[in-house]
Amino acid sequence: MKHMEAEPEDIITDATLRVAQAAGQQPDSGLKPIKRLISEDRLSRIVPETQTTMQLSFSTTFVRDFVRADYSFCSAKFSVSRGGKVKAIDEAFRHAEAWFEGAHRWADRLEKRTIPLQYHKRELLLTHALSGRLLRLLRHYDTLSGKLTFALMVNSVDGLSRDNALGAAGHHIAAIHALCMPDNDQFQPDGTRRGADQ
Repeated sequence: MKHMEAEPEDIITDATLRVAQAAGQQPDSGLKPIKRLISEDRLSRIVPETQTTMQLSFSTTFVRDFVRADYSFCSAKFSVSRGGKVKAIDEAFRHAEAWFEGAHRWADRLEKRTIPLQYHKRELLLTHALSGRLLRLLRHYDTLSGKLTFALMVNSVDGLSRDNALGAAGHHIAAIHALCMPDNDQFQPDGTRRGADQ
């Protein structure tokens, strides 16, 4: 097998590297530098369908962590989703919304004792209709958590049942976040994932 030698201009010598590092520079490799975008940066580069803000009040760690880590990512992905991916995300929203409706009916029947909860506020940008639906789900989670906490105070629900219900609530929201990750071409027109039946 013939050994191919690199052209002189393709070689970055140790001496060149040391000189560049001493000058506080990186040697020119000819490649464009990679700039990683955090979710907020990615969202700011999207041309929005809407340009409104909404103030979210919440008292739970789940909502706080989701808003910090995942909300902007999901909003950016909503704005660029097309075809089967939009259908899949919409279906996940429908399942989540129906589940929360049933969970609230159950929680409303429980005896409760209201206690003060500490609420935090965060103003969020809505660039897509699905972003508004996501914020409504986060509010549903927070409201359900409050109802179950109040019920726990009078033992009309036990701690395990409360944790299981909130775990299921978080799972429905996390399922939407998971659908945002694959690209549009990973979905069939009917909303199913390509290769899911293999």
